[in-house]
Amino acid sequence: MELNIPIPEDIQVTVEGNKFTVSKDQQSLDRAFPVRVVSITVKDREVIIKSFSEVARSRAMVGTFRAHVNNMIKGLQDPFVYKLKVCAAHFPMTVKRVGGEVQLQNFLGEKKVRKVKISEDVNVKIEGQDITISASDIEAAGAAASKIEQMTRLCKKDRRVFQDGIFMTEKAGKKI
Repeated sequence: MELNIPIPEDIQVTVEGNKFTVSKDQQSLDRAFPVRVVSITVKDREVIIKSFSEVARSRAMVGTFRAHVNNMIKGLQDPFVYKLKVCAAHFPMTVKRVGGEVQLQNFLGEKKVRKVKISEDVNVKIEGQDITISASDIEAAGAAASKIEQMTRLCKKDRRVFQDGIFMTEKAGKKI
């Protein structure tokens, strides 16, 4: 099985061993593909993903690599954006970015400040009750959004009563 992915004019792609790098201007994303059943090559402005056998696992890996390569190319052209909303029914929460982490104060009246570390290549913008997360790497943006959402997770409490939290409203440009 073989799949060809066209490379846009403003993007450069290199393959060195099992390391795949996509770059545009000053940004670059790289990923290791340590699978022996699939080979990735670049030829004539196309990425060629080829499996050595027609086993279902090999075909699945080709599709997985195609999705990863497409996400890397899309991310460099347009960053992936996640939007979250701060909902405070009982106690007013304060969310702010301090250095490499996001801090949440006064969640359900807690005195302790909740903190989450965020990767350096992820941009977090906090405007009132809206949090916007953008990054060229879809996995880094999604991980940051889910960490912030999980920061307000409640255990052993009735969600119908305790409605405070930070909730995802948009995932990589798609409304939830």
